[in-house]
Amino acid sequence: MLLAKRRRRSLSRIVGMLDLGYVRANLDEVRRRLSTRGLGVGALLNDFSIVDQQRRDAITGLERLQADRNVRSAEIGQKKKHGEYVEIELGNL
Repeated sequence: MLLAKRRRRSLSRIVGMLDLGYVRANLDEVRRRLSTRGLGVGALLNDFSIVDQQRRDAITGLERLQADRNVRSAEIGQKKKHGEYVEIELGNL
């Protein structure tokens, strides 16, 4: 697990300077060009697709949670506006 975290950090330093869309579309080319720099830098991209998909899934999950929270907040605001009791519901956000 610790090794995986270190690899992700190293990968993010390298790929962080490149556009992720470009890296996704040109993974083999990026790997080839980075491997010319030595020290196995290109090998760090072996896990790029997996880590990138995990990142995208996490962002999607976060956006769903935020949308759900926004809907609940709007419902609570409407209930408060109409004078309904909402203290219990505030704890469920």
